[in-house]
Amino acid sequence: MKTSTLVRKATAALHRVEKLDPVTAESEVFKREIEKARAIAYLVKTVSEIIEKHELEKRIEALEAILKEEQ
Repeated sequence: MKTSTLVRKATAALHRVEKLDPVTAESEVFKREIEKARAIAYLVKTVSEIIEKHELEKRIEALEAILKEEQ
């Protein structure tokens, strides 16, 4: 799954939760939508951390290659 897909799903989940009125919505439906939104948000956070670490790893490898060339 691509990050853009996760972000789209997170946005859609957030909109569904925003539309729900906790007073009038069925408690199970409200609870399920909140839990789905939390799970998707967790996935988005985890994927973004993985991407960030991967980018840092690439930058470190590039710096190491430059240092090896200079030696």
